[in-house]
Parts: sequence; C-alpha cells; structure tokens
Amino acid sequence: MKDNDEARVYIPSSGFVLRKAWEKESGEYLIQLGVYCSGLRSGSNGFSVGFEIDKSLIDTYNQDITQQYSGQIEMLPTEYWSIESKEVFIQKGNVDGTISIIIHTDKLKQSGLDYNEIKYAIPVRLTNSSEYKLHETPEMLSSIIGITLNKPVFYFRDNRLEQNTLASRVLYSEKPVVQKYLLVSEGVETDRDYTVEVAAHPGFLTSNQELLPSDAWKLESNTVKFEKGNTEASLPVTIYPDKIEFLKTFYLPITISSTSNYSADENRSTLLLKLEVKNDYEWSYISRMSVTNTVSGRNSSHQVNKQPVSIANDIIQMQMATNNTVAGYAGNNKWFNLKIIPTDDKRKWDVELIKTSWSPSTLELTPGKESYYDWDYETFHLFYRFQDYYGSYIEVEEIMEAQF
Repeated sequence: MKDNDEARVYIPSSGFVLRKAWEKESGEYLIQLGVYCSGLRSGSNGFSVGFEIDKSLIDTYNQDITQQYSGQIEMLPTEYWSIESKEVFIQKGNVDGTISIIIHTDKLKQSGLDYNEIKYAIPVRLTNSSEYKLHETPEMLSSIIGITLNKPVFYFRDNRLEQNTLASRVLYSEKPVVQKYLLVSEGVETDRDYTVEVAAHPGFLTSNQELLPSDAWKLESNTVKFEKGNTEASLPVTIYPDKIEFLKTFYLPITISSTSNYSADENRSTLLLKLEVKNDYEWSYISRMSVTNTVSGRNSSHQVNKQPVSIANDIIQMQMATNNTVAGYAGNNKWFNLKIIPTDDKRKWDVELIKTSWSPSTLELTPGKESYYDWDYETFHLFYRFQDYYGSYIEVEEIMEAQF
C-alpha cells in the first residue's frame, strides 16, 4: 500500500489561535502547535518539517479589518519564549507532529501583561518538508499563536461560561439521595495533592430565590481533595427529597471558600443548585383517548402528549386535553388531579380522581368501569365522565403510556 500521491503537509490550526500559558512554579510552560500530513499510510518513513518565525504575519494580521480579535497584537519579545529547534520530526507510523515553544511565564508576568490579556503572539510559518510537499494554500502553512498569561485555578465544572445555575428535579423518596458535582483544576501542577474548601453561600441568592431548607441537604465534608495526578475531584451533596416542598423551587449556592494552593476562578467558583422535587408518576406520556357523547352516540378518537405535574408524592395534576373532540367547549382547557394508591397487585393500583377549580363540576370516574395504574408498564387506564352544557354525559376512555 503506497502513500497518497497528493500527500500534503500543513497546520490544522492555521490563522489566529489562542494558547493559554499557565503560571508554573518552574517559571516555564510548554505550548504546542500541531503539524499534519494528509494521505500517509501507517508504515510511512519518518520525515522532518521546517518552520520559521515570520513577523510579517503579524503585520498582515493587524492590517486585516476582518481580524477575529479587536485591537492590534504585537510580536512576543524573544526574552519571553524559546524554541529548541525550528524543525518538527514526524516519526514513522505517525501522520502528525508538534511545534513546541517554551513560554517563560515568570518573565512574562513581570512584563506587566494582565491575566487573560490578548496582546502578544508568536507567528509561525512552515518552510519545507524533507519528503512530502507543503500544502498549496499559503494560509494552511501559517499560524499566529496568541499567548495569554493565565493563573492556575480551581472551579466547578458545571459552572460553564459563567452560567452557574444547575437545575435538578429530584425524585421523591424518604431515603436521602447523594448527588456528586465535579470540581476541576486548570493549569495546576498535578505532582501533589491539593485540598479545596467549600461552603454554602446564602448571600449569593437574589431576593426572589429561596434557599433550600437546612434539613433538606448536607455536605458530608467541606473539604474536597484532589489526588496527585488528577485534575478533577467530586463533591458529594446529600439531598433529602422528603424535606422539599412540592410545587416550589429552591436554590443552594455552594462556593469555593479557600484552596491549599493557587486560587479559585472568580467567575466560576460558585455553583448554584436549582432544586425541585417530583414524584414517580411525573413523566411524559402518550395519551390515547376515545371520547363519546352518550346521548348523540357520536364518538371521536384523540391522541396527545401529556406532561403531568407533581403536586404531592402520590398526586399528579394534568390537563384533560379533550379539546377538539365531541366533548365540545365543555372539555376545553380543563384540569384534574389524580391520586395513585398502591395495592398488593402492582398491575392494578387504585386511582382517585380529585377535582380542582379548573375541572368540570360534574367530573367523576365512570361508574361501573375500572380505572387503575399499571406500575409494571407505567401506564394509566382511565375511565371518566362529565356533562356538557346540554346535560349530556361525555365519557372518556384514556390510556396514558409513559415515555422515556
């Protein structure tokens, strides 16, 4: 099997790319830029690719009004970085290699460069390949590596792009539930253990956010340990669902209060848990209904998706959804509650229909017909009826199957 005759060498991350240089105790941080050759087979011989530092790329970039980042960039002064070789060797059996550049972060910090500031860049251009052709498109042969100085930090993984709210609907249970949330280290040396202290932070809430009651949660420990070699560690939080009120939304803000080394990311150091409780019957259902006017004999079939809402551990509220059937206006936008009562037979749990202010006044389970809940198949078999505006009974036979 031969190499592709069209094999070409290029830089996948061409154009302007950002690389974070993390402060290290050693004072140095290694950044890398990939070089790739398309069309090689696994047994290809190794070969070398040459490159140069081309300041003209920055001049061209600064003159381009379509540049990705606003403002002018400057060539990173040579005292802040170094390279061991201006050649990349792609080994036999591989199709890519890396350009390695050492950033002297200790000196870069002394330069006055702000953290995360986009000011300096290193412009790289491929110049030759010992065995395969360079890509014909000039733009695929160069990259302007923007360098930002960054402070190593700890933060909550689920606090992304400063969107710190994590919503969760907890299934009702009299037993506690343990939920785990990941903390992440970025740019931190992994040659030792670290500890991060966390705590609840009620002051983080706004006036319209209600704090989760203290008896509804517990931190097993306020200390999270990052083991040597790991960049993630979990924080277990115990939730007591039976202490959470139905139909209410609660919040629990947890923040990083201190770290054994380095610091917490100021924008991602707090995770806001948004918690609600639901029962075991609150799912999405496909409802198939047969609706009959017992006086006229007219009948219609109807299928809808239903999303019941938990209002207690054994009660759901749902819309009748008999709109556009022979029920007429009497069935429009009506609701009822349904209580599920466990029995010894899991295939036929009892149900109780509970009227609300949004129910037809004559609504009831149809006498002589058995309505029940099949726990095994998570399906409701319902028979109910109500009177329309003319006194005629509208009878509904409904089968609701849970969808997951």
